[in-house]
Amino acid sequence: MVKILKTDEQYDTAIDRRSKLNDIISESPEGTTKKETDELEILALVIGEYEKVHFPAGVKLRMKPCPFRHDKKELIVDIHRQQGYFVFCRICKASGPYGKGELEAVEIWNDRQKIT
Repeated sequence: MVKILKTDEQYDTAIDRRSKLNDIISESPEGTTKKETDELEILALVIGEYEKVHFPAGVKLRMKPCPFRHDKKELIVDIHRQQGYFVFCRICKASGPYGKGELEAVEIWNDRQKIT
């Protein structure tokens, strides 16, 4: 059950769970249950709210907007345990290539080809 995050420990646990769910979904999209996808969406919301309150904008200020939604309000930098950091849109699910760190992931996101 997903709850409102109040501590850094709860935040870290939620980040780990989100990473595990991302792994499950990426490895077997057709085998993913509705419960798993619903949990991932709820985690994205509670993690996003926690980050808005507890972390400065920092790297996010340098991000270009999502090419599909044309804003950056719902962009986050996430980590996949095996592949690295990436920029991810919580609304349309667009994501950028992996980088070795947050800054590199943002730089790769910003250097993408323009969609016409």
